[in-house]
Amino acid sequence: MTTATGAVLGGQSAGPADLVTNPGCWSIQNQPAVNTVATATKPAVPGVRHICKHVSACLASTTGLAAAATGLLALRDGASGAGTVIAIWQLSIPNVLGQMAQITLTDLDIVGTAGNAMTLEFTAAAGAGTLETVTLSGYDAS
Repeated sequence: MTTATGAVLGGQSAGPADLVTNPGCWSIQNQPAVNTVATATKPAVPGVRHICKHVSACLASTTGLAAAATGLLALRDGASGAGTVIAIWQLSIPNVLGQMAQITLTDLDIVGTAGNAMTLEFTAAAGAGTLETVTLSGYDAS
């Protein structure tokens, strides 16, 4: 019987391998209270570019939904409410309890400006009885 020790395993080579994920991966989520803007910001780091790989967001109705609701979701190259809008999407739900609209985009490569934050946020609260959630994922490059 052979026991695989760290020294034995470390001495073996499987040849080149592809990365399963990019180095420096991060993910930021936000699910605030009802009728509150959801925003997720990766803070600025001098000389570093944030690269967005994945965005997802949801606009949902809760028990107090007063009317049909629409939310604008913005990906910004910069801080919340201030950065340049790189992409924008609209999510809408009818005035029906339990309705939900969601967006999930993967395998993106949206590069931000070096030294800037990157933000995914709804531009405003969608109204009484609505719940917003956002997830921003990516990696960093210098």
